[in-house]
Amino acid sequence: MSLVLRFVDSDLNIREDFIQFIHCNEGVKGKDLLNVLLNCVSNLNLDIKNCRGQGYDGASSVSGYINGLSAQVLNINSKTLYTHCHSHRLNISVCESCNVLLVCRENSQKFLEASILEREPQTHKKKLKDICRTRWIERIDGLNTFLEHYLSIFHALCIMASPESSVNKDTQNKSSTFLNSIGTFQFVFTLVVTTRVFDFTIPVTRLLQSKTIDILDGLHLITALKNTFISIRNDIDSFHNNCYEAACLLLSKAEIFVLKPRTCSIQKNRFNVPSESVSEYFKRAVTIPLIDHISTSISTRFKSETVAAYKGLSIIPFNIISFLKRPKTQLCWRKQFEIFCDFYIDDFPNISALNGELVLWEKYWESFSGTIPDNISFTLKSI
Repeated sequence: MSLVLRFVDSDLNIREDFIQFIHCNEGVKGKDLLNVLLNCVSNLNLDIKNCRGQGYDGASSVSGYINGLSAQVLNINSKTLYTHCHSHRLNISVCESCNVLLVCRENSQKFLEASILEREPQTHKKKLKDICRTRWIERIDGLNTFLEHYLSIFHALCIMASPESSVNKDTQNKSSTFLNSIGTFQFVFTLVVTTRVFDFTIPVTRLLQSKTIDILDGLHLITALKNTFISIRNDIDSFHNNCYEAACLLLSKAEIFVLKPRTCSIQKNRFNVPSESVSEYFKRAVTIPLIDHISTSISTRFKSETVAAYKGLSIIPFNIISFLKRPKTQLCWRKQFEIFCDFYIDDFPNISALNGELVLWEKYWESFSGTIPDNISFTLKSI
């Protein structure tokens, strides 16, 4: 395990230096890694209580919320906030929320292309996309393409599954299996709901992966995404009904009946929720669980403590002016910074003088008409 320390040196320069490789001779579980880490920090004459952050990848041995290394360190020092790539965390939240059904194309591509050409002559997409197991945005693009070409795919499978088809017996059998899988209302409705829910995350992750995005903007995007799913959950009937109508319209073109799975007293392999109608069944079995799962996952992976730490960036002059340009009803940079101060209140050398300095700081920047001066000598002495 490599040890890299990020710190401020005696000249007030921020540095990030590789220190050493640590041999994990006790094991690679969270508790084992904690022991070797604490020993290493102690040997460097450092106190883990003075640490204010920790960063690893997404491996469960370090990122686990209960037994991971990050959780073990947080139990010792609550200020050592764990940071992991925001885009990757959003990726994991989405991937956890749904198992994507992979569609095997084999030599059937020519049948699909012929079906698309016959039924969708104006489309620019002539084939399905390969679904990447690790990049969720590729999965969503694949789902959108599959949904767009569903009727053509269904038609191509019907041709290949027919006994009169020119394909070999093995391909006929596989086509029949795939046809039985996708030719149900349960499959189509789940495809529609999943695609619409995950589409909300596409613009967020693309902005998170851009080179020019500011951290605060990224946090605002995550907050907006959370609020979007909360709004959907509060008006779940409207969202579900729109998805249900879209699925019914698609199935009517494929001449597939709208049916719900048979319910019985004991069921292990699918939802067995009570319902008075087909729509009610799929709302309880698919729509609500999916919205709840992704909302909970995003909230868990983007904890309020981490958000509070990043709000300290609102004190940067560029961000202050950005806040001042906004209407009074929107975010206030001082309120954002005060959330940061409340979290790190024990670290301030003179917290009682902070409010007065913030007032002067605000008046100072309000005097500029949207421009940032070249030389800044005004600093906060309380920090």
